[in-house]
Amino acid sequence: MQEIERVAAILKPSETMLEWINAQAEENEQVTLEDIQTDCTVILLPTFEEEEDAEDYLNEIYDELFVNELAAWNDDESAWPEDRSLDTFLEWFDIEFHSVVYDCAQIPHMTRQDTGTLQ
Repeated sequence: MQEIERVAAILKPSETMLEWINAQAEENEQVTLEDIQTDCTVILLPTFEEEEDAEDYLNEIYDELFVNELAAWNDDESAWPEDRSLDTFLEWFDIEFHSVVYDCAQIPHMTRQDTGTLQ
């Protein structure tokens, strides 16, 4: 397992995103906040000493992230919110930053033993 020099940012849809999704869905296709926060988008950012610097970087690329998230639910751009400003993005998503990221792809056979540790 190798630690990589990156920051992971997790985009967790908020209640506002949930309302937008459900406003477009049929009644039998409604989702819950738990549904949309279960498998969230994770993006890798350059490494930063301060979380504030990671936030600044994210503020520069938020528009592309916002578009990707909207398109994942509805590719009809006319259904997207007209206001896709940074403030709107931050209202629609809670963002978690994580500074410790491991790359386990190079480990061929990781197994969990009874002790709960990876070997």
